[in-house]
Amino acid sequence: MANPKQNPATGEQLDEVQIEQALKRLKELHIQATEAMFSTVRESTKAAYNEVREYKHLATDEESTRIFERARRSRQENPKDIKPWRARDDPEWLTPST
Repeated sequence: MANPKQNPATGEQLDEVQIEQALKRLKELHIQATEAMFSTVRESTKAAYNEVREYKHLATDEESTRIFERARRSRQENPKDIKPWRARDDPEWLTPST
């Protein structure tokens, strides 16, 4: 079995102080990685929340409500002549108009 205090790459012996320093360094790396990941998740969550809030506002504002109501009335008045919309028929449907 290998000696745990021996560096396998160089064959050098590590003393207790060097091992403790290496462990301290690994702990610092772990803490920094965890903090960076938490920060990234927090920012992503904040951005997603803002996008959902913006969509909800757009979907429920007065103009959207009028559009949805007009579509509902149109379906009631003439339900048989409505052609189903398919995304594949309009490849640019996700591109915002300016």
